[in-house]
Amino acid sequence: MHLPTQPSRCYGLPIELVLEVLQEAQYHDLVPRYKWLKNYALVCRAWSPYAQQLLFAYVALLGGADHCKIFRKIVALSAARDPEHAAFLKSSICVLGMVIDHQPFYADIVHLCPNLRELHLSLYHGSFRPDVLRSLAEGGVRLKALRVKTYHYLPMFQLLSVLPSLEYLEVDCNSVLGNTLIIPPLYPPAWPLRHLRYSNLRRNTHLFLEWALSGPGAVARESLEVLEVVSPSFDPSTIATLGIAPTLRSLTLQRLFDSDDLTALTSLQEIAVVHPSGTPPTFRLLPAGVVHVALGAIPKTSGCATTVAGLAAYHERLGGSLRALTYNRKCDSSVDPPLMDVDMLYHFCAGRGIEFRLMDPPYGFYPGERVPLKPVRSFPRDLPMSSRRPLHAQGEELPWKTRRKATFARKIVNVASRAFGGTIPAMALAKP
Repeated sequence: MHLPTQPSRCYGLPIELVLEVLQEAQYHDLVPRYKWLKNYALVCRAWSPYAQQLLFAYVALLGGADHCKIFRKIVALSAARDPEHAAFLKSSICVLGMVIDHQPFYADIVHLCPNLRELHLSLYHGSFRPDVLRSLAEGGVRLKALRVKTYHYLPMFQLLSVLPSLEYLEVDCNSVLGNTLIIPPLYPPAWPLRHLRYSNLRRNTHLFLEWALSGPGAVARESLEVLEVVSPSFDPSTIATLGIAPTLRSLTLQRLFDSDDLTALTSLQEIAVVHPSGTPPTFRLLPAGVVHVALGAIPKTSGCATTVAGLAAYHERLGGSLRALTYNRKCDSSVDPPLMDVDMLYHFCAGRGIEFRLMDPPYGFYPGERVPLKPVRSFPRDLPMSSRRPLHAQGEELPWKTRRKATFARKIVNVASRAFGGTIPAMALAKP
């Protein structure tokens, strides 16, 4: 990537090291602080372009067409004053987020970003115009990752059919109007998908997976390593018929029933069950080689006992292959009753030398945390360190049994929760 001419060293340090320091220094407890980057850009001339590069790495235009018009105008004014610097800022954009309502502007924004690799879209309109779709196809050939939330099925299928280079795809259809999934006569490209995440809580919507894996030459079937499906009509036992069983290394499901046979997934190393409370999984038909299990909250003691018994049987049957257990559950000791489920899972892990990861809030990550889309090298995956996650050292009291002093933000959250009957994450009160 071209950078403006700057001294090769700054305060005795190579500028490459300065860039690495700035990249790490923009985060506070895993959450980016863009105001800090703005301040770093004002420190000195040597720092300025590198701080700006990080500041422009992710651009969010979440106000629809109005934000896109303003962004396009700013880029044009900057190019008129300093073409080289404007080109540098445009080349710094790697991740772009947009809310698409009116269409003519969005393809232009994509074309303004020559190094764009990841696109986050919210699709509010009913379909793409042919000229806009063609233009998006021309600008999207370099895209490696797409996160899309759609309110209508058709524009989602139209967009996916013209992006041939996707390796990471996240599709959220929970806001679609209407209950029927209609697949148009469009075919997916021969994309080399590594990671596919699909969420649709309506029934009879699992057919999207068959569509996504049916491209020319079935390249996606040979490359898919991570599959996350939250859909009530998806049957995990059909994974073998999808043709991805030999390559799949990580699987996330809404529920896992006793009859779900996963023994054909010979490469599986990680399994996550998002909502295990209704039918606690026993992992009876799990293949050998799984080293990491992740579970959602199991509030009933009897259900947790069933799950622990199933994990113990699996662990012993395969000679102790499990190395980590992640439990996604809120653990506010000042509000919750005794957390029997957490205790049971913790002692199961402690007695067998298994790493126990208690995640709060559910599903693992806080808003804004850096969770990069990249190939998974090994399992269990590294857990980002954060002071907001309870850690336990040998000989200490169990963290979920310790009454922690509430912060000012947490006090506001608790008051709002009691007033409105809901749960507001503390991060929702933080400034962006």
